[in-house]
Formats: sequence, C-alpha cells, structure tokens
Amino acid sequence: MTGSPDVVLVVTEPMDPHADQVIRKLNDLEVPVFRLHTEEFPLGDVRVSLRPSADGLVGDVSAGGRTFRTTDLRAAWYRRPRPPWLRGTLPAGMVRFVSTQARATLAALWQAIPENRWVASPAALLRADVKALQLVHAARAGLAIPDTLITNDPARARGFRAGQAGGCCAAKALQVEVTNSADGYRTPFTAVWADDAIAEDRSIEMSPTIYQEYLEKLVELRCVVMGDEIYCAEMDTQSRPATRLDSRLDPDIPMRPHRLPPEVEAAVARLVASFGIRTASMDLVLRPDGRYVFLDLNPNGQWLWIEERAGLPLSDAMARLLLAA
Repeated sequence: MTGSPDVVLVVTEPMDPHADQVIRKLNDLEVPVFRLHTEEFPLGDVRVSLRPSADGLVGDVSAGGRTFRTTDLRAAWYRRPRPPWLRGTLPAGMVRFVSTQARATLAALWQAIPENRWVASPAALLRADVKALQLVHAARAGLAIPDTLITNDPARARGFRAGQAGGCCAAKALQVEVTNSADGYRTPFTAVWADDAIAEDRSIEMSPTIYQEYLEKLVELRCVVMGDEIYCAEMDTQSRPATRLDSRLDPDIPMRPHRLPPEVEAAVARLVASFGIRTASMDLVLRPDGRYVFLDLNPNGQWLWIEERAGLPLSDAMARLLLAA
C-alpha cells in the first residue's frame, strides 16, 4: 500500500458502526482504506516507525500485512480511537511505562500526517471540545448563545441563579461521565435549578458545573457539518415530559429534517471553520419566538442515529468529505 496517494486512514476501534458504514461506502467506490485500531499498539500487530529530518516528520505504519506512509495519505479521519490495551499482558510495574511510550509515539504519528489531510486533527479536536470556548466562538460566528456561568463557587452560582428569569437556571456537566455510587450507575443529564435550598455549598464546590439561563424551546436541533454540507434534524422534545430538559432521556424521540435559515446556516459553518475542523455535530434550540440559540458542539459526535431516524444521508456526506480532502 506504501506509495499510493489515494489511501484514506480511519483511526478508530473495532466496534464502530460509524466507521463501518463509511468504509463500506468507500469500498464501493474502490477507494483503499487503512483502518487503524490504536488499542492494538504496541502489543498487537500494529508497528509504527518515524523518521524526522529537516524536511519534516514521516511515519510508516503497518498492521495486518498492510503498510501506509503518512505523506501518501489522501485523507485521515480521527474517529473513535481507544488507548493502548495493556492490562493483563504486562507486569503491573511496566504498564504505565509502556502506555506512556505508546501515547507519545501516537502523538508524534498524528503530527506526521499533513494538517490538510485531516478532516479534524487530534489537536484541533481537543481545542474544539472546550465548552466555554465553543460559546465564545459561536457568539463571534453570529449565533445567539445563552447567558452562561461555569463555576464551583457557591456564591457565584447562587447569584447567577437568582439573577435569571423566574429565579431558575439550567445546570449541566462540562463533560458527560457516568458515575457509580451506592444507588447504581448514573448519567448527569441536564437539570433545572429552581430551589436554592436543594444545592449544598459542598456539592457545588466539588463539581464545577455549567449554569445557563433556562430556554423555552419550540424544538431542539442537532446539526451535522460535513465539509461544505450542513444537515439538520429537529427533535420534538417538548411533547414528552421526559425530554423537555434533555433529549437524551428518550432514545426514541421523533426526528425529522429541518431547514435552517441561510444566515443561521452560514453562522454554523463559520463556527466549525473557526476551530480548523471540517466536521462536527452541534445542538441548537429553536425558541417559540423563532430565534435560534447555540447550546454546544461535539467535534467528534455520533450521527449515525440521526441518519437512521431522520433519513439524512450523513454516511454519504462523510465519504464525500474524505474523498475531497
């Protein structure tokens, strides 16, 4: 495979239906794809070699009897990689050392891939994943954003809530992380904070939280950007009590395609481009007064469920983006 300029690299894990779907599309077009599972490095069959020089950094990667060179890639998609799998294969004292060397090598490998080959480089994805920065970029791009405070200061949090209409605000985690306690596993979904007494100072101090003005919604929107193509689906979250605050509470919520106004679509495109990435998913709210408000962006979000339920051709769009890179 070395020497072929048409290779598309997909960095992911073995169980990834998004990658499966897009790779099938590329295979139908007879485009060579190299699927790299980072969890199989360095103790699986993945081998990485790097050569630095004044001309730049060049990497050669082999796995499953195939090889690619970083300078010969047509496109690279950093989809859903996992860290190296080392547990149970090394003495306990070696796991941290080997893991550190593997992560450092992969970080160098990503740098060896020309920036214009990535649909979204790992470095750009990290920056685009910062929730507070997303709101800044969204406002600069021309999108309305909710009044927001991120804090673990009880006095500031309570002052923010008291200053909101009706004395209530939305509260949500900066990153979704499943917790485990005596009550079982829990996912921190969006909540409304309307009663000052229900939140103890210690609980506010322990977990920095996003506090936002509570937005009345007509519908919630999930937008997916694939290069120059923008797709949007609306979710009828307000017809069901379970999803009025958080659409994730019902996986079967009705969806259908939604056409954004041209000025909103242009702002969405500017927002994604401002992070130096060419694909992303984002959540918007359409308010009863007709205003569109940005909530957050997922630079590496899931979208296959939107394709299946709203009938949007997202896999085809991703395949086109990889071919156009």
